[in-house]
Amino acid sequence: MLKKITYRKKFKLLWVMAGLLLIFCWRFSIAKTIDEYRNYNQNQNAATGNEFYNEQNLRSKSRMLDEVLEKFMLDTLDNSKNLVEVVSNLCEQNNVRLKEYKPNPVSEADSLRLLTRSVRIEGKFTDCLRLIYQLETRSSIGRVSSVLFKSSENADGSKTILNCTFYIQNIIP
Repeated sequence: MLKKITYRKKFKLLWVMAGLLLIFCWRFSIAKTIDEYRNYNQNQNAATGNEFYNEQNLRSKSRMLDEVLEKFMLDTLDNSKNLVEVVSNLCEQNNVRLKEYKPNPVSEADSLRLLTRSVRIEGKFTDCLRLIYQLETRSSIGRVSSVLFKSSENADGSKTILNCTFYIQNIIP
């Protein structure tokens, strides 16, 4: 097939293919490299300018972080954050019994010290669920990290008892 084409046509075809190759290279490599270089220069200017190190912006973000962490801080002097008192009041409201309160050893997560306490209650499933919902949404005693439901039978086998164990985590300042 190429033997039938004259050299002039081959030369024109070469120029057309070279043009297409140049457009292809420009579109997929050179143009993207230029865009990335522009983005790099803009980000470098923003990082050294006032936009990146805006002191008031950093203060407002620090305040927002403090507000979020305040919900999980341990404060034993504040009665609204006393776990035993809050849970026992909620147990009375929801017709469940407080069976066990047990603090676990303090653990370290990154730079934060966490106190985890386990509470076991006994009652109907919906009442236990309502109590946990109230702990998560309406109280600021800490973070409910885990919930475990177990059912067992009475000693004489006449009644099934539901035990609910949940874990509350607090940040120790």
